[in-house]
Amino acid sequence: MNIGLYGGSFNPVHNAHLDIIKDILSKKLVDQVWILPCKNHAFDKELAPIDNRLEMLELALSDLKSDSHLPVRVDLTELEMSGKSYTSDTVKLLREKYSSEKYRFSFICGADVLPTFDKWHDVEYIKKTLPIILVKRPGYIINSTIRENLLLDAIIENDSNISSSIIRERIALNKSLADLVPQKVEEYINIHKLYSNMVRYTNPASTVDLIVPTQKGIVFIKRKHPPFKGKWAFPGGYLNTDKETLEEAGVRELFEETHLVAKPEDLVLMGAYSEPKRDPRGHVIAHAYIVTKFSGTLKADDDAAEIAVFKIKPEDLAFDHSRVYDDYIKKYGV
Repeated sequence: MNIGLYGGSFNPVHNAHLDIIKDILSKKLVDQVWILPCKNHAFDKELAPIDNRLEMLELALSDLKSDSHLPVRVDLTELEMSGKSYTSDTVKLLREKYSSEKYRFSFICGADVLPTFDKWHDVEYIKKTLPIILVKRPGYIINSTIRENLLLDAIIENDSNISSSIIRERIALNKSLADLVPQKVEEYINIHKLYSNMVRYTNPASTVDLIVPTQKGIVFIKRKHPPFKGKWAFPGGYLNTDKETLEEAGVRELFEETHLVAKPEDLVLMGAYSEPKRDPRGHVIAHAYIVTKFSGTLKADDDAAEIAVFKIKPEDLAFDHSRVYDDYIKKYGV
């Protein structure tokens, strides 16, 4: 039997967690999903009490199992261990408890863990013995090095930008959690007054928008994923916080979406755009850069479904890119 181990703090569980479970089971990547909530975070992050997190998990899964009869359950193995929670130790214990002749374990995790993956306890054991089902996350690239160094069972798409940290921030600001968590979970959070004191403010996310002028016009990509799926936009994307500068993010996003190569010093900041409603996923501050020098051949990739060069502004651009385009034309001409 193939078991997908879905580890995490689930602080709190949310709709993206449930969508991932449903997707993996519908694709028959595993026979069952076992959720492994951690008791203490390996990197000492503050968590809600484990009893509360377990009760929220059960509330979320009750609807999932009753509606779809999906084979998913919460496994308490990690909670029975003393000290900090380490994935490698949990997997070793599960392999001792369950016969390898009957059970094959794989580990479900998001691509957002990749920047800290090599800091995990006994990471070589994970790399060499534990198959991974990797869930794509916006802003995190799964390159050839990652593919070569992990035992990848599958890579699955996930367009959601829901995160537990965003949910905790919304709770602190007394905002609704509609479409972020199941209704029963939101009611439980309100009744038990969870997270209200854990976050006192929220920081907008940072993105880069890249204006790439050529002799034939300006480069645009057609968005592959929501929001604004199918609309034209400037290349660009999210800054990986604590990992790179805005200019480095611009160089990375430029290559990922267009296959063009530039250096950080080739990017010149034109302006910042901070309208709170510019992105339906949340408050984002966009930094518009002009790419003054680049090399390579245009090729759509990553979040770009198509790529094209326009002499005049495309109609109905995504986000506030029409305003960004107009500002560029006013300052620099066609």
